[in-house]
Amino acid sequence: SAAATSAAARAFGLADRGRIAPGLRADLVLIDGDPLTRALTLHLHWLSAGAERLAEHPSALARVTSAWEAALHDVALARKVDERMRLHGAQGSADDTLRAIRAEVIDDLTELAATAEVPLAALDQAPPESVGGQLRATLRRRLLEEVEAASGELGRRVELKRSLSAIEEWSEFIALRRLCARATALGGLELRRLIFPKIHRDACAHAVWLWNDRDEYAVAMPVFDWLLVEAEAVEDESAIELQRKNTRAKA
Repeated sequence: SAAATSAAARAFGLADRGRIAPGLRADLVLIDGDPLTRALTLHLHWLSAGAERLAEHPSALARVTSAWEAALHDVALARKVDERMRLHGAQGSADDTLRAIRAEVIDDLTELAATAEVPLAALDQAPPESVGGQLRATLRRRLLEEVEAASGELGRRVELKRSLSAIEEWSEFIALRRLCARATALGGLELRRLIFPKIHRDACAHAVWLWNDRDEYAVAMPVFDWLLVEAEAVEDESAIELQRKNTRAKA
């Protein structure tokens, strides 16, 4: 199961949720449990529950990250890790091990949250250097990189004048538009503004090429229309002016 593969659980010698707290409702915080038990219980519960369940309860992600933040700063845990390392003659320090566990936890939660499409706003209250803050930054960077990669590939193809069929050109535009819509839905206006200059440059060049060089008016016009909507949303006056000219000129 997903829970059985948790790197965080393996690091502490726990194979599955049953070894943490047999029969426990893992979505309930253990009031009397130690910080590590609480963090592992919540972590493995949500890995086991899966992305579909987390999508229904996005606020749970903040509870998991907060639990890990408390666990990883627990003096008793640092002492326990140090004792275990000395017992096994391991190299490095307890701090090194805890940093590695933090990274593994963030990796686990990144995949889960990305699949569940948890909005970044679910982690807005997390300090930047906390587990939640680092997870938010990782998810944000991932959304940004997905859009920039697709936009960049479109821009390079236009520069090289590598034509596709009209239906393929349309499909590529739709794919980029969907990525942008997803980034906006999950990252909000701040991310929408951040991705706009790149997509505006690449998609506008694409539409101009389709219109001027290839007479693919039916594909180009929706691109101009979409860019105008995006420009107005992010309040980019120069882009608004340009796309209004394009949409009027092509009408």
